[in-house]
Amino acid sequence: MEELLPTLIVEDDEDQRVLLTRVLESRGHQVLACEDAESGLQAFQKSVFPLVILDIKLPGMSGMELCREMRLVPEADRTVILFATGVSGREALEEALQAGADDYIMKPLMSELLHVRLTIAERMVRAHQSQKQLEEDLMRDALRDGLTDLPNRRLFLERLDRAARRDRAPSESIFSVLYIDLDDFGKINEQYGRDGGDEVLREIGRRLESCLRPADTVARMGDDEFVLLLDGLNDASDAVRFAERIHESLSAPVRLDEAETFASACMGIALSVTGFEKPSDMIRDAKSAALAASEEDGRSSHRIFDPVLHAGALARVHLESRLRVALEQEQMVLHYQPIVSMATGEVTGFEALIRWEDPERGLVFPNDFIGVAEETGLIIPIGWWGLEEACRQLKDWQVRFPREEPISVGVNFSSLQFDQRLLLSNRG
Repeated sequence: MEELLPTLIVEDDEDQRVLLTRVLESRGHQVLACEDAESGLQAFQKSVFPLVILDIKLPGMSGMELCREMRLVPEADRTVILFATGVSGREALEEALQAGADDYIMKPLMSELLHVRLTIAERMVRAHQSQKQLEEDLMRDALRDGLTDLPNRRLFLERLDRAARRDRAPSESIFSVLYIDLDDFGKINEQYGRDGGDEVLREIGRRLESCLRPADTVARMGDDEFVLLLDGLNDASDAVRFAERIHESLSAPVRLDEAETFASACMGIALSVTGFEKPSDMIRDAKSAALAASEEDGRSSHRIFDPVLHAGALARVHLESRLRVALEQEQMVLHYQPIVSMATGEVTGFEALIRWEDPERGLVFPNDFIGVAEETGLIIPIGWWGLEEACRQLKDWQVRFPREEPISVGVNFSSLQFDQRLLLSNRG
């Protein structure tokens, strides 16, 4: 059944008002009829009607003035307004159109052209409604994830920004961002295909929504990553309880046709009381905590973001970057510590000690960078450079200072270098 078209009539003549109401109702309109401009304006301000028919001459506020007032109401630009008038003069009709009317109908209302004018008006209303629906669909697509119909990153950031602005006002409550990274989701895609993986993501989205309160938001951020905005929390323990509730929700099997699979996730929690320069920093911090939970605690784990540990991690990342530059720009040097014979007092060899001539910090000793070099694998090229440089220097000394007992140089090796195949043969 086609939906009735809400229509507002403002007409002071009762006979005309009743007649026009009957005509419109016969055409599928839901009519509200008012007898004066003031009540008509109040009704329109309360609910913006898609179609309005005004008598051009009303007691008190005229139809022209009423039309102008109606056009000031938000979203009234989509309303189709018709004037009902017995005046056929060109100047009066042009004035009506300038006041904001879209068309007019001539009195007496049983004129042959009445239904023609109403048909045109109804088509205009449907065109406006179609345009509005199209705009709403486009806006929804811009703010929603196409697979799960959850808010997407853009909508989540808008709500996170609002929460951050509210948080600046004095309040005893806090808010939190909870980042969810599914464990080994690639294996689900491999086993059940992309369609199966998509169904798992949709089901996880539904379960996450079921865990939330009205003030909370869940969004899909990536292929297998979700993020929650938890507002109005008392303290960190509330956020932890949410994480535990989500773990429990995800523990139930997901049915895929005749098969079952299981999903779990690692989660990171960032709290507003920790502080942030901009709201999106909380997503970064929660993701960092989720990664730490995955790497150090394993599947189905969660962690609260620790700014002290994060600062250390950033420092390690910065140090790694500078180490790579140091290798490229040959900032590493070897210092040689003599090895002296206790029996003769003669120098029998040297131990090669690596140092880093950092343009920012000056001479850097191994204790300050070897640990990061081993964690990142940079110790391999650093170690080979040190061996080759020590060999080059040793050969130079042996040529310049020949002696019966050849001098030797000791070079420190990382255990990681011994794991490489063909350790010596690869280096000639």
